[in-house]
Amino acid sequence: MNKKNNITNNFKKIILPITLLIVSFFVIISISSKILNPFIGINGIIKMETGEKAVEIISEDPLRYISNTYEDFTEYMESEGLEVEQVGRGFELKSKNYVKFFMSEGFLNRYEIFTEYRKK
Repeated sequence: MNKKNNITNNFKKIILPITLLIVSFFVIISISSKILNPFIGINGIIKMETGEKAVEIISEDPLRYISNTYEDFTEYMESEGLEVEQVGRGFELKSKNYVKFFMSEGFLNRYEIFTEYRKK
């Protein structure tokens, strides 16, 4: 019985700190990026780094893209046939049929997330 308690105590000493560290990491990512679910951004980074694209869609509602730089985002949108105008962190994307506005924000100090801005 004592051996079982030792194993349980050792398990708690190891697993609890690791779990708290992982949860803290994801909370910090959520707070710093204003995205409630950090897995969305991390999933986009994995797709970008393992694939050929410099820009990935990471959510549909709201529409969000992730890229390494503003330039990558601009080039991608222009290759999709859109006219891009940047004003600070804002991007206006124009086509013949519509105009969309995106705001960028940093993610993990290395990537940019572009979120579609909609009037409420």
